[in-house]
Amino acid sequence: MFFVHFRYWFVSMVSCYHGSSSNGSDCFWSYDSDQQLTIDYDIWLVNGHPDHKDANPFEHQFSFELHDVFELYLVFFLAYTFVLPVQLYALSQQRHVIPLLLTSCIGLEYVGVIFNFIHVTKFAFDGEGVEALKVTGNFIDMVSQCLFMLLLLLIVKGWNITRPTLPCQAWLVLLSVWCAYSAASIALFIWNQVTT
Repeated sequence: MFFVHFRYWFVSMVSCYHGSSSNGSDCFWSYDSDQQLTIDYDIWLVNGHPDHKDANPFEHQFSFELHDVFELYLVFFLAYTFVLPVQLYALSQQRHVIPLLLTSCIGLEYVGVIFNFIHVTKFAFDGEGVEALKVTGNFIDMVSQCLFMLLLLLIVKGWNITRPTLPCQAWLVLLSVWCAYSAASIALFIWNQVTT
């Protein structure tokens, strides 16, 4: 059985200073209500000791469940940088709907990876990132996955592979399944954005 233990950290700021008794043996809090002080402060919460930020600068700002996310986006960025031109060349050699859909999926996925990679890179250095790029990148990624699902359904039905056209009933079933999948993906994406 797997148990999760949560830790909560609290910061308390109190308008007082630490005083001591005349003999120095007792400590007590003294409240000074006559003074008006303005305190400038900056709180920086990181994963790990702040002095060890050079050990792995791409994990220091991220929570534990997001460790190695920078490296993952870097690998996917490099992979899609290689795969997309190859797929574009293959598409230029033939005009077919299936490779066109595949190229669209790869292109959209590449754009989503670029947006998320920029966000994660900035987040690794400042702990803030670019939230708009993250949301946009995740949305483009979701659209790419929906298109890829359509591509898979078309291939399974054999459209433009074993038969040039599909019967009307097959199109209705295929589009119903794909629309249901896409609607569920969009609903879950919106729910994730609203709840977090």
